[in-house]
Amino acid sequence: MAQKTQNKTQNKKSVLYIVMALVAAILGVLLILKAVDNIEQEITNPQTEQVAEKVTARIDLTTDLVDAENPPFEVYINTSKIAEKQREWMFNLGYQGYTAQTTGNEMDIKIKVLNDAEIVVVLRGPDERDANNNRIEKWVDYTSVLVDGKEILPKMTAVWHNKPFRRMIEAKAGDVINIKAKWKKHNTVVAE
Repeated sequence: MAQKTQNKTQNKKSVLYIVMALVAAILGVLLILKAVDNIEQEITNPQTEQVAEKVTARIDLTTDLVDAENPPFEVYINTSKIAEKQREWMFNLGYQGYTAQTTGNEMDIKIKVLNDAEIVVVLRGPDERDANNNRIEKWVDYTSVLVDGKEILPKMTAVWHNKPFRRMIEAKAGDVINIKAKWKKHNTVVAE
């Protein structure tokens, strides 16, 4: 009798081991099939990492001309580089301020406000000219412009030097305004 009980226990253990081995084999087959499926998807749908093409974009930060020697704010690009300031064309039009032009896909701008001012953020393409000194239409698609974390673009906005996008910011002395701009190569839509 003890022998029969022992045989039944061993049989149950053997069946349990077989069931466990079958479950492990099924899980292994499922994992292999999933891996094969992933490889097939990569072959038929390769998702290559697309590196965004670097594009030159320009942002002007201007205010009304009050004191040509002492602008009411300072501008820093990508944490350290100071933007080019006091361009002659600005004075001729009654403005003062800074021009920031860079090649890439984004720009971080920090404005330290020294005196109250209405700062106009002007998104442009680069000022490139042909041999006759005529401007070339170099379009840029701005995808996002955050001013202190708030989006100022209503949608993706295409600009070039002579067709800019403008937005005014009220700035108070002591303010630090952070602007994060992102752009990409202009996507020309061709009508058929």
